[in-house]
Amino acid sequence: MTDQPLVGRESQIRELHEYVGEARINSSHVVSVWGMAGVGKSCLVRHFYFEMMLHGCQFDKFNCVDVSYPFNLRSFLRSLLSDFESGKDPIQECRHLLEQHKCLIVIDSLRSREEWDLIQAALVSGASKSVIIVITTEASIAAYCTERI
Repeated sequence: MTDQPLVGRESQIRELHEYVGEARINSSHVVSVWGMAGVGKSCLVRHFYFEMMLHGCQFDKFNCVDVSYPFNLRSFLRSLLSDFESGKDPIQECRHLLEQHKCLIVIDSLRSREEWDLIQAALVSGASKSVIIVITTEASIAAYCTERI
């Protein structure tokens, strides 16, 4: 996927690199990408994600998870853990993973603040070394996700 650049999107990939770098430096943990359905948000972020997996050395672990509808936190966390270790308590396991490793996590198709509140409470802590990229179609949800923790 990274062998062929996204034509005309190079500046957006650079911008995403900058935002993720700033999130790691400032310990803000969350970057959001939003826009109308069908404009290529997921394609752009997944390209960045695979680029980071193959060439980046900022992160130890990677995963990309789609938010299912209707939303179920335990199912979401189990999907997140599917590429990592699996434990009996997915909330504790995910939090431990994000605190102990430098992870890049992509959360695609977030639809509401309520979904984010549940995800944030389960995953995001001040001790995290990880960055989460949230993809949504709503500007208000994107802004809500990136507010300081």
